[in-house]
Amino acid sequence: MVVTGTPKLLRELNARLIIDTIREAGNLSRAEVARQLGLSAPTVSLIIEQLLSKGILQETGTGDSSGGRRPILLALNPNYRYVAGVDLGKQEIGIALGNLNGDLIGETTLTFTHGEAGESVINRVAGAIKDLCRAKSIDSQLLAAIALAVPGVYDPATGLVKMVARSFDWEGLRPEKAFQAHFTAPVIVKNDVNTAALGEFWRGQGRGINNLAYISVGLGIGAGIILNGQLLEGCRGAAGEIGFMALGAEALQATYRQYGHLETIASTAAVVEQARRVVTTGKPGLLLGLCRGEISRLDFRLVCQAASLGDEDARELLERMAGWVGLAVANLQQVLDVELIVVGGEVLAAGEIFLTKLRETVSAIISQSPQILFSSLQEKTGLFGTFAVALDYVYDNLF
Repeated sequence: MVVTGTPKLLRELNARLIIDTIREAGNLSRAEVARQLGLSAPTVSLIIEQLLSKGILQETGTGDSSGGRRPILLALNPNYRYVAGVDLGKQEIGIALGNLNGDLIGETTLTFTHGEAGESVINRVAGAIKDLCRAKSIDSQLLAAIALAVPGVYDPATGLVKMVARSFDWEGLRPEKAFQAHFTAPVIVKNDVNTAALGEFWRGQGRGINNLAYISVGLGIGAGIILNGQLLEGCRGAAGEIGFMALGAEALQATYRQYGHLETIASTAAVVEQARRVVTTGKPGLLLGLCRGEISRLDFRLVCQAASLGDEDARELLERMAGWVGLAVANLQQVLDVELIVVGGEVLAAGEIFLTKLRETVSAIISQSPQILFSSLQEKTGLFGTFAVALDYVYDNLF
C-alpha cells in the first residue's frame, strides 16, 4: 500500500513506525529496521538521527556481525518522558511514576476520609505527584501523560464522573479539569475497574489472552471487559456495571436502585453488615472474639480471618457472597464467552473459600466454564492499568 501525504506527514508516520518497531523488538539495528519496514536505508538513517538528537532513541551497544562491521543497536530511551498513574478506586489511593517502558520508578499512597470532597482529594494527589517527581529528581514538566482511574462512570462528553462509589463525594466534579490546574501534561480519565482490566491484560494473568473479564469485588462490584484485545467501554462508558445486575425479582425494589442489586447484597460492605448482625445476637464464635465484642471493629478482613480459622458463620457469609457473584459471572460469561475471568479487589482477602465457591457456582450453570483466577498483580493492578492507558496516549501523540 502506498501512503501519500505531505513530506512532513510522511516523516512523522515513518518515525512512528520506526519507534513502534524498535519498541516492540527491544533492540534493533538501522539495517534491520529498514528491512522490517521496507524503507530505504537513507530514509531510516535520517529519521533515526533526528530521533537520537531529540533523545527519543538511544544507542545501546553493538549486535552480532554478519560479515562486516558490527551493527549499532538502537532502543527507545525510557527516560525521554515519564507518566504518572493514580488509582482512586480504593480507600488507600495508589500513586506511581513510570518511564516509557512502563517500569514503576516511584510510588506512594494517600488515604482519604469517607465522603471527602473530590476536589480536596485531587489537590492532595497532585501534591503527592509533585513530591514523587522531586524525590526522583524528575522535572514534572517531563510528564507526558497522567492517567486517573476513578470509581465511577466517566463521561468524556461532559468530563463528569457519574454513579460514583459510595465512599466518594464526587458528584459534579470534573477530575480532568481539576488536575489541569496543577499540570501541563494531558490527563486521561478511565473507570477504575476498566483500568484494572487493562493492568491484568498488560502485565498480569491476562498476558497473551485477548478475551477476558476482570471482576472487582469490594465496596463496589464491577467488571472490566477486554474483547479481541480491546477494552469494551460502551457508548456511555458504563459497560461492565454488573453491580446493577438484577439477580431476582426483588431487584425491582427501590432499596436496590442507588447501588444496584448485586452490589447491595454481595459487596464487602454488605458482608460486614451481615457479620455485625451475627455479632449483635451475641452468638458465640470467632467473629465476636476477633472484634473483642466491639461491633464497630468488625471489618471485612476480620470476617475473612474468622472464616480461615474455621468460624462457620463467617465462612457461610463468604460463600453466600461468592454464590451471588458467581451468578453474575455466569450470566456475563453466557453473553461474552471469554477465555479468562480474573477476580480482584478487597475480596482477595477471602482466599480459596471465596474462589472455590465462585468456581462451583459458575460450573453448575455453564457446561464449559472459563478459567477463573485471582489477580496476580493484586493491589497494583489499577496502577499498571493507568500506566497502560498513559503510555498508549503518549505513543499515539509523541509527535
